Amino acid sequence: MNNNPDKLNELSKIVIDTVKEAGNVEEMYFRAGSSVKRESDSQGSRLVLGEGGTVSFDTYFNCFSYAKYLRYTNVKSVVFELKLKGDFTVKIIRKTLLEQPRIHQRAPIHSIQKDEEIAVCRVSLKETGNWQYRVDMSDEVIDMTASGELKEKTFYNAEERDVNPGKPKSAMYYIKVIAMKDDCVLYGGRYLTDCEPSRKVCAALNICTFKREEYVTANVNKINENLLKAEDSSIKDNLMVFVVDNGQTLEGQLPESDKILRFPNRNYGGAGGFTRGIIEAYDRRDYITHVIMCDDDLYMDPHILEKMINFLKFLKPEYEELHIHGGMFSLSEPTFQTEASAMWHHGGFPHKPLEMREQFNLLLNDMEEPFDYTGWWLTCMPVSLVEKNGLPLPLFIKCDDMEYGIRNEENVLVMNGIGVWHEAFDKKYSAHLEYFFTRNDMVIDSFHDMLDGNRRAMKLFTGRVLHHLFMHRYESAYFKLRGMNDYLKGVDFFKTQKEDELLMDLLSHNMKQYTEEQLNEMGYKINLKKMRKNSKHKTHRSERFINKLTLYGNIIPTCLYMKKPSIVDMQNCDPCHFAFRKEVIMWNPGDGKGAVVKASVKTFWKYFFWLIATDIKLIFNGNRISRQFYKRGYELTTVEFWKEHLGLNGGQQ
Repeated sequence: MNNNPDKLNELSKIVIDTVKEAGNVEEMYFRAGSSVKRESDSQGSRLVLGEGGTVSFDTYFNCFSYAKYLRYTNVKSVVFELKLKGDFTVKIIRKTLLEQPRIHQRAPIHSIQKDEEIAVCRVSLKETGNWQYRVDMSDEVIDMTASGELKEKTFYNAEERDVNPGKPKSAMYYIKVIAMKDDCVLYGGRYLTDCEPSRKVCAALNICTFKREEYVTANVNKINENLLKAEDSSIKDNLMVFVVDNGQTLEGQLPESDKILRFPNRNYGGAGGFTRGIIEAYDRRDYITHVIMCDDDLYMDPHILEKMINFLKFLKPEYEELHIHGGMFSLSEPTFQTEASAMWHHGGFPHKPLEMREQFNLLLNDMEEPFDYTGWWLTCMPVSLVEKNGLPLPLFIKCDDMEYGIRNEENVLVMNGIGVWHEAFDKKYSAHLEYFFTRNDMVIDSFHDMLDGNRRAMKLFTGRVLHHLFMHRYESAYFKLRGMNDYLKGVDFFKTQKEDELLMDLLSHNMKQYTEEQLNEMGYKINLKKMRKNSKHKTHRSERFINKLTLYGNIIPTCLYMKKPSIVDMQNCDPCHFAFRKEVIMWNPGDGKGAVVKASVKTFWKYFFWLIATDIKLIFNGNRISRQFYKRGYELTTVEFWKEHLGLNGGQQ
């Protein structure tokens, strides 16, 4: 069916250009058969197909998640548009998943799937032109028999007779093209609708950064060229870019535009930076409706913002507070989604770690499961929630996004095609982060009245501190102890803290890490084969008994320890690797750095008695402090507090 393009509204683009920084992974955009090659020039990319060549868009970035549109938007029909040159057969295929598997558990998945061609068209365009086809989406509920088989129900419209998909748990459309002759060319396409937008949307992309100039300038320049200045951009009037410059190093490095604003800010961490961006959006709430939180150390395809903002334009009234969250892909494994949402309790495990080259996983990813929060590498939220639920807590770094997600995200959308590439979180280890994990975890549990008794908190805290002490990671133990003691200072501590000064003080106590060359100069050799062997070592029952009886050697003098240094994987080790060892090299293959920890019985007992004193304080004061955060924590979330905290009321920034 041909439609007048002037009466159609764009939902998203079918993109052929890939992100080179993420490895130019074509399988995230299209699946190409034989006789297909991609060409690129200043005008963009195109696919050239020989006779019999096939291209399919059942991929993460280019499939159309129609079950999401049926549930959340007023979109009832979609127009498929391709820009083509040559003689093609074009197929529109519907893929549905009709049962709810559990995604985050590694259990067998039993699901009913249905895969069907709903349209097969012959297209012949001698000159470059647009081919379009319109499909109506039904919202009738499908019947299922007791055995789980489909009761097929046919309906008829002007174009086709087909099986009604109803409201499947997960569903997508995708396009497949087959070249009927040589030298056929595919330039890309779009998903359009003849429905009218239900609301006006203007989103501020809120990038919080600290001295990550290369990442930030690359992303902002791409957004500027592809979205803000591009003639074919469907959101150039619906997007602004806010760069909150905590390091104050980006002056003069961003494109000059009234849609790209830079805000020098105090280095009060991610919480301070992202909150500054939210405040700037809130102060412009007469025209800015949403704010999109975005990390500074990622790579993105700018067209994901088109998909996100255009989706918001068509929201049903009951979903006006909807959040849209992006999946996170690893730069080292660019087709693997490491996380799309997560749980706070139950170990904080992530949902949806999936390999996205697999078609079935695309359907799994669009399934909706309960979760507690989403991270701020890419999360869109309505500005109106500031008046309803306040601003983030001043947690500096770590857990700030988790807490705000728990507080706000009642309705969150995770959808194929909205994702970014990010460095793996476990690639580096910094001991000072233990301070923030300890302190902020306690604050969140208290603020949300989720602290399951101080005795349980004390048991977990004590175990983790001892774990570090047994591994001679005294700096890590120090940070955990200090974090708990600062939590016990209550709400007023957070009202007066200066996070930049606190960070500098913490870093002065941090564990020193070295490159392989530096360790060699110090007389330590990195033997990866030996490291892997040590990591696989399993202790015998007698050895475990002796380790525990002697507190992993800490009740005997270190002069009796083995003097030859051992080597372990920093991310995969436990106390048995350190027992009776005078020196241990902890090597991190992720970032190519290591640290040398040395046993000190004196230091062990110093921190052991500090741990006992902290546990006593937690027993006698923990309930009072927990109730204080629950009752007064909102004082740390007001616009007035944050403006004063960031020096926006005439104070020095």
